[in-house]
Amino acid sequence: MNLISVIKIYSVFICFAIVTSGVMAQNTNEVLEDKVKDTITSGKYQKSLIFSVEVFKPYTTENSFIGRGTEAKTSFNLGVQMFIYKNFFIGGFTGASYLQVKDSQFTGNYRRSTVAHSYFNFGYELPINEDLRLGASVALIGSARYKNKVNNSGSVRQIDNAKLNKYGVYLSYKVDGALSIFAGYSYRVDKTKINTAPEIQDNFNTINYHNFSIGIKIYGGNRDTITAISETYKHD
Repeated sequence: MNLISVIKIYSVFICFAIVTSGVMAQNTNEVLEDKVKDTITSGKYQKSLIFSVEVFKPYTTENSFIGRGTEAKTSFNLGVQMFIYKNFFIGGFTGASYLQVKDSQFTGNYRRSTVAHSYFNFGYELPINEDLRLGASVALIGSARYKNKVNNSGSVRQIDNAKLNKYGVYLSYKVDGALSIFAGYSYRVDKTKINTAPEIQDNFNTINYHNFSIGIKIYGGNRDTITAISETYKHD
């Protein structure tokens, strides 16, 4: 057998191997996709409620004077989410953030601010497998209350209000039973009602935050709300 014949045989073998590998990879991907689809549509990992306790670190952006003149401290958030249909949920949250003034030329005569917030969100949680869940949410209805403590005074405070929007993602991992730990990121926009001099008003209208969080989630139930109501009426 000469060299040319050997090359031809090896060429055919390599082509066959490439085609076979491609077909096998495609079949593997299809199997994985089918497993994910089956997991979602079957309701295998369906839950009813989530209780969340979250600690987060906000980072203010420099698009506003509040962002330039303050440093955010470790903050907290509490909430509950209800699965309405399959893995779609709605939720309500409340918590507080803490801003320490580092440059009063931007903020005015303040020492620190306590920012209480509350909001409603909606979103979707994807059960990747029994232990891992990936969620995303949007909050379009929310409010924040800035309580600013004035320098050289233990009792004088100025109150400012804002409308809150928030967009977030998280990844949770089941530790044991109903308990999961999670890490998340969210982008928050506070549209304030602070009144100041017209020439600097634009620097106070919006305060933006990048939030990085960790916490625990406690899951409960195994049916979404619509399914639970539907099955109750069927039994009646």
